[in-house]
Amino acid sequence: MDKQVRFMDRRTFLTQLILTGTLPFISLPIKAEQTESKKRFIFMLLRGGMDGLSLLSPYGLDEYQKYRPNIALPNKKIIRINEKFGIHPVFKTGLLDLYNSDQVIFIPQSGQHNNSRSHFQAQDELEYGNRKIKSADGFLNRLNQIDKELSHVSFTSGMPEIYKGDAVINNIGIGTYYSNINQHNQDTIQSALKPSLINKYVKILENNKFFENLVKKYPNFQNKPLTEKIGIFIKETDTNVSFVDTGHNWDTHAQYGIADGKLFNYFKMLNDEIISLKKGLGSEWNNTTLVINTEFGRGIKENGSQGTEHGHGGLMIVTGGNVKKSRILGDIKSLKLEDAWENRDLYVEFEYREVLASLFKNHLNLSKDKIDFILPGVQHQFNIS
Repeated sequence: MDKQVRFMDRRTFLTQLILTGTLPFISLPIKAEQTESKKRFIFMLLRGGMDGLSLLSPYGLDEYQKYRPNIALPNKKIIRINEKFGIHPVFKTGLLDLYNSDQVIFIPQSGQHNNSRSHFQAQDELEYGNRKIKSADGFLNRLNQIDKELSHVSFTSGMPEIYKGDAVINNIGIGTYYSNINQHNQDTIQSALKPSLINKYVKILENNKFFENLVKKYPNFQNKPLTEKIGIFIKETDTNVSFVDTGHNWDTHAQYGIADGKLFNYFKMLNDEIISLKKGLGSEWNNTTLVINTEFGRGIKENGSQGTEHGHGGLMIVTGGNVKKSRILGDIKSLKLEDAWENRDLYVEFEYREVLASLFKNHLNLSKDKIDFILPGVQHQFNIS
């Protein structure tokens, strides 16, 4: 084969990758040889408003069963953690094991100090991290702006608000990233790359080679669970900070099915995702902080459709090998509606930004000045390790 034919094949190959969208142009944080382990920080957002009262149930309060007669699990089925709180039994193998290994912090009555029950507004405010509805950048983008030593990846097909801003962030829809280009129709690809673009798209070839090597190193990589693939990617690169959105809709207005329906299945998926992420990370789990959050909680009282309405205070979960002692941070002293936020919801006792500030300090070794840039106006009230 002469040089001209080989060049045309390469040119067609590159064009095919671009036109099919199989491999986006990114610069992967490839791990250097013999790099010592670094801290890993993963933020997982459960969009839709996850019902923390069903995951970590205050069974010790009489109002829990009173206000949720059709959707609360019977107390005898809840796995008790202490005299007031218990966990849904679907987490018995997985999250509960991590709790019993001193690697989980549950934070009930956590959330945002705003009064929005709009998914879009609450998610935007959470991702911006500065208590504004609209912002020039998300708080993880600001983290990248202020600390260039930390490498970032957003495991999403598009760029989420949390990572929009001045810093250039890699985003990878890893569920479909690696595929066999030979499956595509060669006849549909006619255009050739301009010479000025060739150097840019060399990165695409390098990235494809990286994923080819992953497939060789980890048999059946393409068919592994999404979060296991994410864990493998983080482990095999110098990724320090990442964002994960698994795409589930946690908005449960009707037909909870807490014992065997929608919410049960979502809890099972979440538990499996945590287990799979830990498996993918391998020994790097010991250097990892995984924060699981949602834009708001759900109402205390069930509605007429055997679901719940958008609420206020929710549940934040911090897990990973960086956690040194399992505990439930704070308390729910009452579920009586006369004691509730606007007579219907949990109060927010732990503002999520204050939790993040403490984790940034203790797990990523960031200074107060840097944290104040990432989370403007945050109060440094907690010391969570």
